Parts: sequence; structure tokens; C-alpha cells
Amino acid sequence: MDEAHKKRIREESVRHGWISIGGLVFWYSFYRVLGVEINYVMLIAGVLVTILFVDVVRVVLWVFKQNM
Repeated sequence: MDEAHKKRIREESVRHGWISIGGLVFWYSFYRVLGVEINYVMLIAGVLVTILFVDVVRVVLWVFKQNM
């Protein structure tokens, strides 16, 4: 692997880390407001949904940017 590829992997790892933390805080707060009993499975599912949502939005924006 060249240095640019390694740098890109590190940047994506950090980005997903911050998205995971943000998703964890969001879903924890959301579940607390709704009064839902919180367990780790629900929080992990919420974090995965958040990461997937952000990645889908990024891909859609990238596709639109390529077509303009």
C-alpha cells in the first residue's frame, strides 16, 4: 500500500469513529427521551444505522457531484 492509501484509510477510520460516538450519544438521548429501556444491542444497532445512513448520504452526494 502506498502512503496516500494508508492516509485515506486512517481518515475514514477517524471519521467513522466520530460518527459512531455521535450516533451513540444521539440514540442514547433519543431512547432516554422516549423512555425506552436501553440495552447494548439497541445502542449498537443505532450506531450501525447512523454509520450506514451517513455513508449512504455521502455516496449519493458523491454521485450527484460526479454528474454535475
